[in-house]
Amino acid sequence: MDGPQFDTLIKRFSTTTLSRSTALRGLAASVAVFAGVTVAAEPGAAEERKICHCPGTIVADCRTLKPTKKKFKRHLSQHACDYEGRCNGVSGCPPGSCKELGDACSGDNTECCSGHCTDFVCAKS
Repeated sequence: MDGPQFDTLIKRFSTTTLSRSTALRGLAASVAVFAGVTVAAEPGAAEERKICHCPGTIVADCRTLKPTKKKFKRHLSQHACDYEGRCNGVSGCPPGSCKELGDACSGDNTECCSGHCTDFVCAKS
C-alpha cells in the first residue's frame, strides 16, 4: 500500500461515524473469532465421550451413544456389556457371561445384561 492509499484509508476511518452498537458488534465478532481459534487449537477440546451400548451378547444390537459427561460413568456402571468408545463389532459381554431376555435367572449367575431378573426370568428394565 503506497502513501496516498494509506492517507485515504485513514481519512475514511476518521470521518465515518461509529455508533456504540456498531463498535460493540465489531468487538464481539473479534472476540468470537479469537475464542474459536483458541478452542480449535487445543488438542482434544472438541472430542466427545462415546459409549458402545450393548444390551446383550448380540453384536447387531449394539449402538454408539454420546451421553453427557454427568451420565457417562453412571451409564457404564449400570450396563454390564457396555464399554467406552465407538462400537467396533464386538459386544462387551463374552458369550455365556450374562443372561439374555427370557433366560432363567436362577443359580449363581443371576446377572441379566438385557435388563433385570423378574420372577426368575430376565426381563427388560
